[in-house]
Amino acid sequence: MAQSTILDTPGGLVKPSSQKPETPIELEGYLSPSRINTFLACPRKFYYRYISKIPEEDTFYTIRGRIVHKVCEDIFDRDPSPSSSYPEVLRSLRKRAHDIFEREWAKADMDNAFGTDRHTETSAMVDRFLLHLKWRMDAIYGKYQDPIKAWRFTKPRFTELHLVDHKLKCHGYVDAVIDLGEDGLILVDYKTSNVFKFPLNNEYQRQLYIYAVLYERCEGKLPAHVALEYLLTGQTTCLPVRREFCDDSIELIKDVHAETQSYAISDYPQNTAYKFCSYCDHRKICLGQ
Repeated sequence: MAQSTILDTPGGLVKPSSQKPETPIELEGYLSPSRINTFLACPRKFYYRYISKIPEEDTFYTIRGRIVHKVCEDIFDRDPSPSSSYPEVLRSLRKRAHDIFEREWAKADMDNAFGTDRHTETSAMVDRFLLHLKWRMDAIYGKYQDPIKAWRFTKPRFTELHLVDHKLKCHGYVDAVIDLGEDGLILVDYKTSNVFKFPLNNEYQRQLYIYAVLYERCEGKLPAHVALEYLLTGQTTCLPVRREFCDDSIELIKDVHAETQSYAISDYPQNTAYKFCSYCDHRKICLGQ
């Protein structure tokens, strides 16, 4: 989606953007769901990553995640021809999605870096995303028998929506905002992990509710639901947005801000029981190895 004009809102900013900088300079010191989850998992990792800013190498999974998210975002940039039949619309969407995927895969030189066997698995993620899109379109097409209406009613209101709240000093990127009319809005987060965290783990739930808080404070409307789509396995999880969880999320943001003002490493203890400790980029310096 092309970058749009920044909108001034009561809570902060809403900025749909195809660019996803790690930390925009104007947002230095702001929290995000990933920063909050990192701090809660291991304060020392938060220190190394966000205060010392020690570089971390991209893994296959982080690069693949960016590629698949790019497909899920850019496929909505173009509308089908008004004269297209429904099968033609579906074929054009599939072609566009896989054209974007192949372009981004080649640009990242993924086959040489990680092997050709990863290509098939990742291409299947794109197909699962397209299948979910088709299911939603099928229901609308069955009702109206209009392929363009099926597309327009299914197309997200926003993709890769950047929400910024200057009062809370918190921001985040929502993968898709789906408008269901009288049934409200759904905020969707795509997951490309090979682990399905069923039904939902605290980390993901925390992330989704922070998105709901940011959306309400920026747009003045509380989403009805938040959802995860696991693109590797095809599972989806959807939760109703409850006011009490949003209020808890606001307090959590404030608490983490209060605990991350120091620049002293001693204020960020290690969590050696952290389940991903052995895979952490900073394990050698952290454990003195």
